[in-house]
Order: sequence, then structure tokens, then C-alpha cells
Amino acid sequence: MLTNQDEIRERIIQIRKERGLSQNQLAKDFGISRTHYCNVENGKKPVTESFLKVLASGYKIPMEAFIPNENGDLMQYCKCTNDFVNAMRSLNKDNEEKRIIQLGDWTGGGSGLPFSSELPNGWSVRFSASPHFDKNKQPLEEGIEPDIAINMSESDQLKHKDTLIEKAFEILSE
Repeated sequence: MLTNQDEIRERIIQIRKERGLSQNQLAKDFGISRTHYCNVENGKKPVTESFLKVLASGYKIPMEAFIPNENGDLMQYCKCTNDFVNAMRSLNKDNEEKRIIQLGDWTGGGSGLPFSSELPNGWSVRFSASPHFDKNKQPLEEGIEPDIAINMSESDQLKHKDTLIEKAFEILSE
């Protein structure tokens, strides 16, 4: 079961209201039983991954839009970062020294259009219906590995120093 049930419910209600939909209208438009939808929204039934998939599909937004991160903030869409890094890396010419260098951690992936379904035995299957690749035909679904992996060090955090920016300055100064 998904954690942060209350926060996810709040987001489900917020998105429904932002779209100007009543519970009845949403249930009808998305092919969900009104009773089931109301029970989920009111906390009488848990929010499940398959339920969020139906809502995400109906709203045409990523499922992650409903899920807050550990800080309570909504997850940002990994796809944008993935696409940006891929576009920037494509500027590097194969026979030249790299002009674009990715510092930090892996991107979140998720460039393709997700397809998911539940099998008769209750298992879920999910794959990309439109996989994305870089210019070298390498898949981007799992994210893009950084050229230089850097994590924020605890000692730098205590000094209010950004390890990533400091490394970027170092590289630019070479």
C-alpha cells in the first residue's frame, strides 16, 4: 500500500477541485464507481496504485503528481530533467572532448509514455509504450548516469556550502 495516504488524498481532492469536477462527475468520466471513489477520498478505503493510475490516465498527468515526497512537497516530474539532460548531452560531438558534463546523481528517468495493466492474477505490469533513447540509441527509461557523481556532503551542509556548485566551479576553472 502507498504511504502518505492522507497527503495523497488531499492531493486527489485538490486536483479534482482545480479541474472543477464533482465526485459524481469524476467517477462517471473516469469509469469509477461513485461509491468507491467517495470511499477512497473520504479515507474509508486506501488509495492504491491502480486507483492512482486510473486518475492519472483520466487527467492525463503523471501518477507522481499525486504523491508527495519525504518533505511533503509534490514530486517534480522526472521526465523534464531526463529530457533536458539528454538534449544537452546531444550537443557533445562524438569525436571531441565533452562540452556538456552532468554532475550530481542519476536523473529520474521516465521519458516514455507509461503503459500499465493489471493481470488476472492481480499482478501489475508496467512498461513504456514509447521508449526514448539518446543519440547513441541507449535507453533513457531508467535515467541518465552522471559523468561525475557527487552527493552533498554532511560537512558541507553544516557549512552551508553546496558541494555540487563547488565542483562545477572547480571544473570551469580548469
